[in-house]
Amino acid sequence: MLRFNFETAARALRLLDEAAVRHLEPGTSFRLTFNDVSIRLDELAAAVLDDGDARSRADELRRRNAAIRVEFERERAHLAERRAAEARARMRQYHRYQASRRVAFRNQLSTNPFESREI
Repeated sequence: MLRFNFETAARALRLLDEAAVRHLEPGTSFRLTFNDVSIRLDELAAAVLDDGDARSRADELRRRNAAIRVEFERERAHLAERRAAEARARMRQYHRYQASRRVAFRNQLSTNPFESREI
């Protein structure tokens, strides 16, 4: 009876996977969570039902999920580094602008407004 219930649940998850989850980006949180649920279900079936196929599916999903998570983290780190570099570039640009404004202000102060100017 347990085997039948497991196979029914596994079949429903496979249908959901084929219909929707496979079309999502590999690093999305829903897809990673769905894979985690599938892994837990297969691990449970392997432990309770002594199902070697479920154990091998869980191991394969775990390896695939780990590879996806590593790539996802690598992309996130790359994006964070790029954002930090862009922020540093904007800050340099801002400091250059402020320096040019200070120079212009000093030049304005250094001129005597009471000097005679030719009109």
